[in-house]
Amino acid sequence: MMNLPVSLGFYKSLEARMAKLPEREWMHTARLLASEDLYFLLRYILSTRSWVNPEDPTKSFWDHPWLLDRCREVQFDSDRVLDIWARFHCKSTIKTFAESIRRILKNPNLTVGIFSVTKSVADEFVGQIKFELESNELLRGLFPDVLYWEPQKESQRWTLEKGFVVKRNMNLKDATVRGFGLLDTSFTGHRIAYAVYDDAVNESNVTTPDMVDKTTKKWELSLATGMPGSTESYIGTFYAHGDTYHDIAGRGIRLRLHPCFEIDYKKSTFDPDTGLPLKLVHDRSKGGVLFSQEYLEALEKTMGTGTFGIQLLCDSNAGVATGFKLEWLKYYGQDPYDLRPHVNTIITVDPAGEKKKHSSSTAMWVWGLGKDKNYYILDGVVDKLNLAERTDKLFELVERWEPDDVRYEKYSFQGDIEHIRYVQDRRNFRFNVTEVGGSLSKDDRIERLIPLFSSGRVYLPEHIFYYNSEAQHVDLIDQWVKSEYLTFPNTQHKDGLDSMSRIAEPDMQMPWPRRTDYGKRSDAWRRELHKNSTAAPGTTWMSQ
Repeated sequence: MMNLPVSLGFYKSLEARMAKLPEREWMHTARLLASEDLYFLLRYILSTRSWVNPEDPTKSFWDHPWLLDRCREVQFDSDRVLDIWARFHCKSTIKTFAESIRRILKNPNLTVGIFSVTKSVADEFVGQIKFELESNELLRGLFPDVLYWEPQKESQRWTLEKGFVVKRNMNLKDATVRGFGLLDTSFTGHRIAYAVYDDAVNESNVTTPDMVDKTTKKWELSLATGMPGSTESYIGTFYAHGDTYHDIAGRGIRLRLHPCFEIDYKKSTFDPDTGLPLKLVHDRSKGGVLFSQEYLEALEKTMGTGTFGIQLLCDSNAGVATGFKLEWLKYYGQDPYDLRPHVNTIITVDPAGEKKKHSSSTAMWVWGLGKDKNYYILDGVVDKLNLAERTDKLFELVERWEPDDVRYEKYSFQGDIEHIRYVQDRRNFRFNVTEVGGSLSKDDRIERLIPLFSSGRVYLPEHIFYYNSEAQHVDLIDQWVKSEYLTFPNTQHKDGLDSMSRIAEPDMQMPWPRRTDYGKRSDAWRRELHKNSTAAPGTTWMSQ
């Protein structure tokens, strides 16, 4: 591998030296650099070489160290990397447009698939590459062995709909570059060596959880177009928390964030498993990474903090009135069973009617109500369960924790309550089940929990380990905090929160223990003492 320049100053010197070369030697050097140096290709060969700095038209747009760094990253570290960059910071130009061209110049037998939310979006990227290869005379002159001079006449295929083919020495069925829509294209029969996912998520496919699920499923199916030795590259912008990019980051694809301001990593927190930001803080003191602080601040004011936060700050939680804060979480640091003698218990249940991969989950929480008027989570289940399975789980929790009440969310299409009563009769094991419903929306119900958490009255165990129905060993507390609590209301599923919200039903009495209620205390001597203290006069130890 050749040694590439490490600073913009080197390119200035290189440009001056190349200007003195004879034409043939200049062409040889330019060809070598164009295929081996992504920045050189963008800055000096492709049509992007004519771009000027919009804030200073006397300078080239590419004379910026941040863009040089991004080109180096993309060229040497972009396979199986999800690049989430700020809007209009050249992510598609560098990674989808220029890097795809560079790889084709190095290997004309490469098959490139560009996957976007729809085929029309993907074809815009394909069209940009196609037009460059058919109209850039300098590029065609440097690579006559790869590019046709009149591709519309000479190439076996040169279309937007079905892709186009450059000069290659292998008889391949797939085009050199072709576009695919995740939501409207069949991938069957295609074999793609280099898959580029650009704008796989936009505002059209984050409107509902079902739409997000559909996009994620189609992304999974698109991976079948690969083969041994193939790779994928991802580029985009967050649109909502829980969108398909979040799923991709959770599947082993490394996340790389480049917002318009530098990230203050000392103050920010990230999920150690996915790299997704839990709390993203930016350092604005140095100005924007590519554009001036004045321009970005004016744009933020016009665009609004929410849209600016997602699109420019790469923070899917920015500008959103998130209901719950990290600092509200409290943990009691004991084994939940140690609390059992000192609390009254209640179970809240939010059942899910189906057992499908992307459907809602059944959520059950065991609450301990303390004499201190605080709420303690003792146990729980969040899992995809059918009717028989969730009934069995409920009976397990009731036997283990002996609750004063079970609050069960009731829907007209579900026969859960009837089934529970049937099983109670069969097992000769009965407990009270209170049906809860109401006309409030799910988010409105969940928001009733905010005063409890913000006032520090809810305490969690550090862990609840659980084997779910897919035989996965999960920590329910860690999973719930990351996927629901910190991301509400933009989380895809809210089953755990919705089940918790039933503890705050305004028209139901809570079985709080009294300070003189010793019925559930394990220290028997105190109960005996209490009995003696209320005995008839003359029968206590004080009268002897």
